[in-house]
Amino acid sequence: MAPRIYIFSGPNEDPATLKPTAPNPTAPTKLSSSTSVRVHIRDFKGVPFPETDSKEYFSHPNHNTDLFAIHFFFTPPEDISGADLILANTFDRPIRDHLPYFFPAAWRCLQWVDPGIQGDCYSDKPEVFGSVLGSSNYLSVSPVEGAEVIEEDMPEDVPQTAGDRKKYFLDEKRRKEWVWKKGQAYAWDFCNGMMDFNEISVRIPGLGFKIDVFKYWDGQPLRFTLKNKTTGEIYGCVVIQPKEEEGMDVSETEESDIE
Repeated sequence: MAPRIYIFSGPNEDPATLKPTAPNPTAPTKLSSSTSVRVHIRDFKGVPFPETDSKEYFSHPNHNTDLFAIHFFFTPPEDISGADLILANTFDRPIRDHLPYFFPAAWRCLQWVDPGIQGDCYSDKPEVFGSVLGSSNYLSVSPVEGAEVIEEDMPEDVPQTAGDRKKYFLDEKRRKEWVWKKGQAYAWDFCNGMMDFNEISVRIPGLGFKIDVFKYWDGQPLRFTLKNKTTGEIYGCVVIQPKEEEGMDVSETEESDIE
């Protein structure tokens, strides 16, 4: 039976705080006092079914090869070091016994695509993360309210293209020098053409094939958690949950659906 994708989001990782979230919305979904998101999935076939399609976003020149994106709109509740604000994929249980034999090669390819990615997939509570400064595809310090697409917009003392900015902030000293300022609005776009949530597969650049992720899935959700690496404070969370059942209405989902 083909799996379906369910999307949830909320202020933290607690299943009780997460709510069904339709992708490809016209307006952001508020997660907390500091954070809102828009989730985009090309030709989404999961739940909740979106009221709008994905054509406008994915027809933009910045995104015509992308399959998935999360827009973050963030107003820091306090000053945060650039080295501390991260976007993390977190897991509650070990995944090491479910990783494919070729995972080390796939991990090297992912690090080639995103040199700032860090983490330990073999630990008891795995976490893979990157700094927002170095891993976000587009980042704006003066976002345009209501804009469908986030464009790169950085201060003059930082490289002006997204690629150069990501390379610039691979240097930890530069990340530490940057401050996400309390009360200032920021926006960024985390997107790629690797994650295909309709097929539940990952396309690995450099290896020339797709990985059927569902084949190795152990039942845990895929979480995208925005948090402070030093304090552990969470500002918002988006959850992607595959399910084998078909025909389930969103109103039937319980906390167990995302645990």
